[in-house]
Amino acid sequence: MSKKSAQISEELPRSEEFRAWLHRNTSFRERSINDTVSRAKRAFLLIDILSPRTENELVYNLHECNDFTRCTPSVRSQLKRAAMLYRNFRSGNHPSKGR
Repeated sequence: MSKKSAQISEELPRSEEFRAWLHRNTSFRERSINDTVSRAKRAFLLIDILSPRTENELVYNLHECNDFTRCTPSVRSQLKRAAMLYRNFRSGNHPSKGR
């Protein structure tokens, strides 16, 4: 198992907690929650989404990744949103319920 895979498997067992957090803190339905968890995992494969200090730095780091730039614009948007939601979950922040 690669170092990156080990880090992801160590971090993402919290995906059930993330699902519950999304259910409590967003108006997402189950399918959107599943998609968001999947996109967060995919973003984590691209970069360490927890290391950037700001959201701007996170977005910059994603845009520097060739695999990210090859994605369609809608997928890039979904990856950024999922990564930011996961960071909010980890930091204890709550997104606006409407999205």
